[in-house]
Amino acid sequence: MAVSGSGEVIALVGGGQVRGTRRRGGVQRYLGIPYAADPVGELRFRPPVKPRAWSGVRDCRAASPAPPQGPDQLLEDVVGAERVATDEAGSLTVNVWAPDGGAARPVLVWVHGGAYVQGYGHQVWTDGERLAERYGVVVVSLNYRLGALGWLYVPELLGEEYAGSGNLGLQDQIAALAWVRDNIAH
Repeated sequence: MAVSGSGEVIALVGGGQVRGTRRRGGVQRYLGIPYAADPVGELRFRPPVKPRAWSGVRDCRAASPAPPQGPDQLLEDVVGAERVATDEAGSLTVNVWAPDGGAARPVLVWVHGGAYVQGYGHQVWTDGERLAERYGVVVVSLNYRLGALGWLYVPELLGEEYAGSGNLGLQDQIAALAWVRDNIAH
């Protein structure tokens, strides 16, 4: 991973270059790197497909939208968590925290819980910065489709061409793991 000025870092992944930030302790952070194309339009209720390559440097210094979901009243009332922006477009992403240096390191992939209806990869307690700094591991968290958009079986409603639906959230997780396999060494 290359370093540029003013605390910014640039990395090359499968789709192109991404801009992240250098954090405390020499940890590089990249938020919202797409591992799949947006599941909108003709891709809704379809298995994930690789995103198109982009030109230039993609800004990955801020979190992507969370996948669509209802409010989590428990977190809001008890923990004081704030609601986050949700949108299908731009939500199939990974977040990466990596220690500086080119040495091969162990990789920890965090798949959030939430009973398949809530959650996202950039929740405050899934921030991988401390693990990367303290233990020298690369931490990856991910978003996947939730609720009906991720788990509804629709061929009887929309036709047999949607036979791959019903477990799209799991297919998203597998696609994110494939992205990690193919890109994490960069």
